[in-house]
Amino acid sequence: MKLPISWINEFVKFPKNTKTETIVENLVKLGYEVESVEIFGEVQGPLVVGKVEKIEILSEFKKPIRYCQVRVGNKTNGIICGASNFNEGDLVVVALPGAVLPGDFKISQRETYGKISQGMICSAKELGFSDNHEGIMVLKSDLKVGADAKEILGLGETVLDIAVLPDRGYAMSIRGIGRELALAMNVKYIDPISQKVPKVKKSSKIKANIKTSKASKLALVLLKDYDTKSQTPLFMQRRLAQAGFRSISLPVDVTNYLMLEIGQPLHAFDADKVNGSVIVRNAKNGESLETLDHVKRKLVENDLVIADSKKVLSVAGVMGGLESEISDKSKNLIIESAVFDKGSISKTSRNLKLPSEASKRFERGIDPSINEYTAILAAHYLAKYGKAEIIGIASAKKPIKNQSVNFSPQEVNRLIGVDIENLIMLKILKSLDMKVSKIGKNWKITPPAWRHDINLAADLVEEIIRIWGYHKIPSQLPKTNIGTGLSSSQKVKRSLSVKMASMGLNEVLNYPFISLEKINNLGIKPNDERQNLVRLANPLSEDLPYLRSTLLPGLFDAVIRNISRGNDNLALFEQGSVYLKPKKKQSKIKPALLRRPSAKEIQLLDVLIPDQPKMISAILTGEKYNSGWWPNSQKYNWHDPIEMVARLCEEYGIKVSLKNANKAPFHPGRCAEISIGEKILGYAGEFNPSVLEKIGINGKVYGFEIENDLIVELAQVIKAPVFSSMPVVKEDLAFVVAKSVTAIEVIETIEKSSGDLLESVRLFDVYEGSNLGEDKKSLAFSLRFRAFDRTLKSEEISTLRGQIIEAVQQRHRGSLRA
Repeated sequence: MKLPISWINEFVKFPKNTKTETIVENLVKLGYEVESVEIFGEVQGPLVVGKVEKIEILSEFKKPIRYCQVRVGNKTNGIICGASNFNEGDLVVVALPGAVLPGDFKISQRETYGKISQGMICSAKELGFSDNHEGIMVLKSDLKVGADAKEILGLGETVLDIAVLPDRGYAMSIRGIGRELALAMNVKYIDPISQKVPKVKKSSKIKANIKTSKASKLALVLLKDYDTKSQTPLFMQRRLAQAGFRSISLPVDVTNYLMLEIGQPLHAFDADKVNGSVIVRNAKNGESLETLDHVKRKLVENDLVIADSKKVLSVAGVMGGLESEISDKSKNLIIESAVFDKGSISKTSRNLKLPSEASKRFERGIDPSINEYTAILAAHYLAKYGKAEIIGIASAKKPIKNQSVNFSPQEVNRLIGVDIENLIMLKILKSLDMKVSKIGKNWKITPPAWRHDINLAADLVEEIIRIWGYHKIPSQLPKTNIGTGLSSSQKVKRSLSVKMASMGLNEVLNYPFISLEKINNLGIKPNDERQNLVRLANPLSEDLPYLRSTLLPGLFDAVIRNISRGNDNLALFEQGSVYLKPKKKQSKIKPALLRRPSAKEIQLLDVLIPDQPKMISAILTGEKYNSGWWPNSQKYNWHDPIEMVARLCEEYGIKVSLKNANKAPFHPGRCAEISIGEKILGYAGEFNPSVLEKIGINGKVYGFEIENDLIVELAQVIKAPVFSSMPVVKEDLAFVVAKSVTAIEVIETIEKSSGDLLESVRLFDVYEGSNLGEDKKSLAFSLRFRAFDRTLKSEEISTLRGQIIEAVQQRHRGSLRA
């Protein structure tokens, strides 16, 4: 919102020589942001009012050129001009040689078109006065020839561009900002509505009606015999231009001028295009209106409109209709001034995608007590400058209740931490036009009608501190306890990422949003808990409206993106939360805003929160080691992710068990269920080729998804191994077992049957052949035995060997391969 300081100064009596910086500083202290300080129409050098005395047409050129004799004071200058919208005897703005116009456009005496041009006759755009470049700026005839045009046009004046917060609609005017500045600077303030306006009698020729709960007041003033050739007075044009408004016509300019000065939006209708009563009502479904911007808009039932007995005239509080617009033939006018529900105007403006200066004020809240006054004042302006005759006024209104707020002076100290004397707080509240009545230790505060932002005790605290001074609040660091460092779970989570990276994987971070289609593409069945998705109330994209129930869709997307860019060898992992809808029955609950929820309410709210287990997932594809002239190049295989999970768990002292599983999206025959005791940690293996084909990936892809929280819960501190200087004894044993038996199961059996003398056991060969028998395989292990205090004897090794063979035979029905 742009406001010139000279306009504010008319109502706020600043001390002489008050600097712009002082005004800006006080606005900032009050909580307003001054976005910029601008100089309006920055013209340097001589700029005067000139009178065109003679015009000579130079017709020998491609376009008509005028050579004008212009009196600029005590002398007459010859000036070349290409515009033709002025005549002999008109007053114009003349930039004399030596002047510099906006854009560093220097004016000098020069020869052109065979004549000496001693200056330039200026348009409004060339002066920086407005964007109007249709012709020369013609002034009223009552100005003195040779007078300083900069002063008359307000050029060079300082304009403040102020950002007004959404809850401070009362400040979107000279009246509002002036009141605030006068209070902050402790200077005299003259309320713009204090000027006396002659009363207007009621008229039966016009009727006002309100047929909705979304409007509380409507005032209409009828005028006739308006002079359609009337021009907006220069002072009004100047102030509108300084505020960034284009001068359109006297009726429109008057409504904009009073909106800026007083804060009440107005609208002017052509009375001859209005049939019967003027009504504020809700729109009917199917109704439409072509607004002033020449766009035909469909209205819905919630939209608020102003209508007559036959049609919609305007979108209430937003924009007028084209059909009832004032034209250059309109002689009879209606000035409309109303008070609308701010929430309704906000919804209508957003529904139609039609913000306007009026809607910005209505949706923030206006002073409901001045709508009739402003309409009458606008009518008197039109009578004074447009020679219109005021016929009368019609109004409709509904009672407006004043809200009161109970306030304890102790709230200031409780919320802000400063002590302010009660007398000072009382003085501040009264200076803000708030009525204060004491009820015991508390106060009952009734804010003025225009303060729509005062609803709670905290709002009053904000007002007191705002006027008292934010800068007076002492800077004090909060008392904090010395940090205890990372928790054990945080350490484990961080170390998991480090360990995954050490195995050659790259960590990625994906958005947690997915679609149902992505889950279905993974082949996840309807009865799987991962199908029980949590839907967002307000998703960033309707294409991804759910929170993820698995990390795999995001990793698959990362694989597709990398492969499309030529990166075929990938090893990616991600740690993060997944979200599962609670299994407990949920009940609807809406706790009150101004108090802490009860224990029961908190319990019911907890039920609404989705389960959020932490997971870690990985995807592997392509070459494990880059191929080349060197040996041992190798591609990822289905057992690689299984081995990674086993190694991860081993790092934290956790032993896992494996068994075949059928879990989407993994390959039914190449999927391992990984467990820790009775708890399932997750699944690993090769992904189903049919799933990969559906999501657009060619080739084999492997991976795992395990529960991070379970590792954190069971992680142990691994003690460093104790080294022995005694010799090691090596033994290799190969067992023939059923294909369903896993190597980890055999290793567990070997470890349990060997006692403390077994130092390590490692699988080094797997063989399947017809000589072993149907559904059989051979697993060969390398065993290392060592004692810490002695050299092992051959008898001890033989005993251990026998124990191992017997244990494998009993538990797995395995036999020693010859």
